[in-house]
Amino acid sequence: MSSTLGLDDRSRAPLNPAYQLDVGRVVSQSISITLNNLPSFGLVGLICYLPVLFVQAILAVAPPPADAAIWLNLAVSLAQGLSALVLTGALTFGVMRHLAGDKASAGEIVQAGLSSLGRVFVVSLMVGIMTMIGIVFCVVPGVIVMCMNWVAVPVAVMEEPGATASMTRSQELTAGTRLPVFAVILLIGMIYGVVAMVGGVAVVGVTGATESAGLRGAATIALTVLLIPFECLKAASAAVGYHELRVNREGVGLDQLVRVFE
Repeated sequence: MSSTLGLDDRSRAPLNPAYQLDVGRVVSQSISITLNNLPSFGLVGLICYLPVLFVQAILAVAPPPADAAIWLNLAVSLAQGLSALVLTGALTFGVMRHLAGDKASAGEIVQAGLSSLGRVFVVSLMVGIMTMIGIVFCVVPGVIVMCMNWVAVPVAVMEEPGATASMTRSQELTAGTRLPVFAVILLIGMIYGVVAMVGGVAVVGVTGATESAGLRGAATIALTVLLIPFECLKAASAAVGYHELRVNREGVGLDQLVRVFE
């Protein structure tokens, strides 16, 4: 399989190399697909976030010393970021199947995710590190890097070009339409942020008057589980964006895209 997947027949969809991502369409499709596949997507999300939940459970049972807490919390944040990108890889299959008019089961999505886990993890790690470096030095470069590599994980799943080539391919697909990409990321992020903020306030309300580390840990775990459907929404949006860019910029038909999973 190569990065030219689906480029041999452009008759099935319009070709417009200057296509600008339709923000409203991507967001609405992402929400619709996530809601329609919530049981299977949610279960896959839970599986992807098991490492994060495991670490949170350990921290709840054995709270770290104050001097180590900041580094452990940073490690948890990094694990969450990687889990989110791996989830994007797993859900790419489910999104494409839904767009083709079929629903994939959680088992099928997990199987497809496992088959691409190695390359997805490498791409996720590289994208995560580059984004973090950009944010550390200045927020704007980090945001630019994030937009450039927005569809790197779906590329890794669908085209298997290798880690570095997946990022390069994502940069090609998003070139000239990164402001709409940022708008999609921002809108989905706002939805996620509102839920996270409300959940965070609830956690503080429940644990604020207690000194029980176990209760605080349980509340944190509950919040992570609550946010998993919204992590699925973020993951679905990248897969939908990839689909939209390939169909409209390269004239690739949906039947060609889903053929990769046959």
